[in-house]
Formats: sequence, structure tokens, C-alpha cells
Amino acid sequence: MLPSIECIKEWKSPHTCTWDEIINDIVYGNETLLLIIKNKFVDEFIRMELQSDETLDRISLLRLNIICNGNVAFGCCSLTCSEWLIVDYEKKRLFQITKDEKMKRTIEYESKPAHATLFGPNLLVVSRTSGVNFHEL
Repeated sequence: MLPSIECIKEWKSPHTCTWDEIINDIVYGNETLLLIIKNKFVDEFIRMELQSDETLDRISLLRLNIICNGNVAFGCCSLTCSEWLIVDYEKKRLFQITKDEKMKRTIEYESKPAHATLFGPNLLVVSRTSGVNFHEL
């Protein structure tokens, strides 16, 4: 990255979300953008949106059984086979989402996961408040 970064394109509310919402995480994968969106003022269920990487048009929306109580960010990552992983810090869970935006499974986690990322095709790395875990897929 050069000494300065130049913005080449910008989308503002309400194109990506409403004025009272924030994008908690954004991940690129499978030629789409995955956005985790929550309300700034009200504790309510967060949602996952898949959007076109070129136009930001919504492809799909999935409300997740996660209520955000406070300012904890929810992480997500792209998995192989066009699937996604959502990290629920507050309830110590991981959600595996299929390519057609359906809940594949909920994984109970032993400690509070903060974020997850895929290293290569079969190594999932999950950061926690007290360290990092590596999982072979």
C-alpha cells in the first residue's frame, strides 16, 4: 500500500444497510461479499447478507439466531465449497452456512471465539480471548 490509499468506489446507506445499522464484518469469497449487519442502538438478531462483489446488490439474506448485546464484533470467514462460517462470541458458537444460505450446523465452542479464518483448504484457525486454536477440517 502506497503512502496514501485512494477510494475508487463508495456505497452509502441505504444501499448497504440502513442509517441505524453497522456492518460488523465483511469478507470476500466465492465471488460474493458476506456482510454481518447489526443495529447500532437496539439489541436484536444480526443478519448475514450475501451481496454481489461488483454491484453490491443483495443476493440473499439470512437472519441469525444471535442477539448482539453490546459492541462485540461478530467475525466470519469463507470456507471451501462456497460455504461460510460465522463466529458467535457471546454464546461460544460457530455457525456453518451452506452455499444456498441455509444453516448447516451449529458448533458449540469450548471458549469464546473472536474470529476465524481458513488457512489453505483444510486448516481452520480460530482466535480466542486467551489464544489461538487450529482445527483440521
